[in-house]
Amino acid sequence: MRRRFMGRPMMRPQPTPQRKMFIQQLREMGFSPDPNVRKQAIVTLDGLRNPRAILALSNIAENDPDPEVRALAQQSLARKVQNIGAPGQASAKVIWDCDACGTRDIEGAACPNCGSSRPDKQEYI
Repeated sequence: MRRRFMGRPMMRPQPTPQRKMFIQQLREMGFSPDPNVRKQAIVTLDGLRNPRAILALSNIAENDPDPEVRALAQQSLARKVQNIGAPGQASAKVIWDCDACGTRDIEGAACPNCGSSRPDKQEYI
């Protein structure tokens, strides 16, 4: 169901081009041959309060050739699952950031600034 504003349906805002580029850069960093670059990608993903970061972290935690990078990803993933919840797991409190407008620390199902709905835990990077 779409929300209405002044009698007209509100369209869901699209993520900004800068945010799309940022996510693309994170994807590329996760596949870098340099373990330090992959570690930086993990630290950045750990700072995102978004369910979409979970799959990227789990992919690195399972498949990275470097044991240090895998360990760092596993630690970060454990914190994320504790804070956000694993896919399919009920979580008491979900805090997330809006991809469309950049609003941080949202607790509800929709962004209070732009009306975007919280991403499903299945919608990953």
